[in-house]
Amino acid sequence: LSCDGWEISTVESLGNKKDGFHPLQSRLAKFNGSQCGFCSPGMIMATNSLLHENESPTMKEIEHSLDGNICRCTGFRPILDAMKSFAGESEEICKSALCEDIEDLAGWVCPKKNALFSSEFEHGNILIRDKNKTWISPNNLETLFDSLEKI
Repeated sequence: LSCDGWEISTVESLGNKKDGFHPLQSRLAKFNGSQCGFCSPGMIMATNSLLHENESPTMKEIEHSLDGNICRCTGFRPILDAMKSFAGESEEICKSALCEDIEDLAGWVCPKKNALFSSEFEHGNILIRDKNKTWISPNNLETLFDSLEKI
């Protein structure tokens, strides 16, 4: 593969400590999305490319553009929040530096959202059940296999 004549942009070319950070980099840090740093460059560059193609993407378009990026430290939610804050409708939806969760964009809101577990909380196999979904956290392999058979 020859790259002669190509313009190649890297995350370092967007911004750095010496010259100042790019808004994508700053927002990622503000939303606490820069945990281990493994996926940060890819998330930033993918979002940067999308914003060059579409200055006002929707949150779903931003989420879709990051489908192929892998986060190994489970910092995916704050990273998505940071990137989705660049969406055209973000001012209406983002409040207190928090955007809608992935589940919320699908039309289902977790009934435990913003709920804190107290010391009296007793862990069971079924964490949440409503008319559309059941979230299960099996305590043992038998319960796991029983649950998988019901799917």
